[in-house]
Amino acid sequence: MIGVGVGVGTFGFIYWIILLKFSSKISRRTKENYLAAILKQETGWFDSFNYNELSARITKETMSINKAIGEKVGLIIFSLGMTICGLVIGLINGWSLALANCAVGPIIGVTAVFFG
Repeated sequence: MIGVGVGVGTFGFIYWIILLKFSSKISRRTKENYLAAILKQETGWFDSFNYNELSARITKETMSINKAIGEKVGLIIFSLGMTICGLVIGLINGWSLALANCAVGPIIGVTAVFFG
């Protein structure tokens, strides 16, 4: 069991680093495209906006994309992977309790979606 914990921790850390690097590249590319689209506007368009507001808006929107890809998606995928691995280990070691969990699991999932 200690080996499984060390493996999950190690691969989880590597996975998290890769996902954060990917999300930072995506947010940088989004920021570049956003700035290029703003710079293509006519000069009269800039009179209606404050230049500080534009830079703050670009930063705010790209940071929300970065958080959504890097943290939230990674957390969902990592949690699903840990759940499946835990279920497999449970079916191998204590199959009767894990089988009861498999029977009740969909009911809990539907209830969580209903209350969510």
